[in-house]
Amino acid sequence: MQYVYGAVLSRRLGRSMGIDPVPLKTCNLNCVYCQLGPTPGGGWTEAVYPPLSAILMEVGEALATAQDLDYVTISGSGEPMLYGDIAELIRAIKDMTQVPVAVVTNGTLLTSQTAREALYQADVVLPSLDAADNRTFNRIVRPPGGLSVERVIAGLATFRRHFSGQVWLEIMLVRGLNDTPEQLERLKSAMDLILPARIHLNTVVRPPAVESALPVPPKRMAAIAAYFGHCCEVIAECPSTAPRPPGGASAERLAGIVTRHPATLSELAVTLGASPSLVAMRVAELMDEGVIESRLHHGRRYYTATRAGYREGG
Repeated sequence: MQYVYGAVLSRRLGRSMGIDPVPLKTCNLNCVYCQLGPTPGGGWTEAVYPPLSAILMEVGEALATAQDLDYVTISGSGEPMLYGDIAELIRAIKDMTQVPVAVVTNGTLLTSQTAREALYQADVVLPSLDAADNRTFNRIVRPPGGLSVERVIAGLATFRRHFSGQVWLEIMLVRGLNDTPEQLERLKSAMDLILPARIHLNTVVRPPAVESALPVPPKRMAAIAAYFGHCCEVIAECPSTAPRPPGGASAERLAGIVTRHPATLSELAVTLGASPSLVAMRVAELMDEGVIESRLHHGRRYYTATRAGYREGG
């Protein structure tokens, strides 16, 4: 499948079937920590988007065999809010299934009323906010220009006031950039305006677009979570329990997952519900074929798609 992947075992959404409506790295940001690498040209450019009918055909096929899903999640390999038919996509999915629909977004396009209204049909929206001052915001997410973090915060707060579902805000901490007491105090003030139901604290656990983007140590992450309050939790590691049913470890499914989410062998074994030895064999086959490659990041080996693998995996 080109536009549907998984189910994957998500750190935030449990057993989640992913929908990827935009081409690889079609994004309006160029975040230093992005696990999919730099955004070509430093920011969003025109792209050819798939027709809604093609995505829905795959969604229907996947739902026919999916078991015990917690969420259908619109996310993938870019910024899904750039997909012009996202409101129709959400509406159609909700007509097809009772499984809740989640949307993972960088949150910057919620400065637009049209974009906010498009997401009102979702059940859960998971936006990001990595800084609350423009200098730090620009250093971390590197927007093409003209994007004010004050507008982003105001858009998130307005969306939260009118949205009947839940907002789970993700903060990606990068050591030395947004983990200082001053930066955390500014972020806390922004959260008091947005009032998310949950705050998810993350850090650079996968190989980033910029090698100098470093993770915040676990003890420091726990202390920051306590500072942000009871609705904040650290999500920087993947779940260690097996998905509820095993999903099979086909080469196609494995390639589809690492195209969007670089992962270690143990993470892939959990997500696929397969033995580590079987996953290692599939990984070796795909590496021999030039579909995936590995990267060492802070002592852990991650597997991700090569450029050829991005085409194979979706």
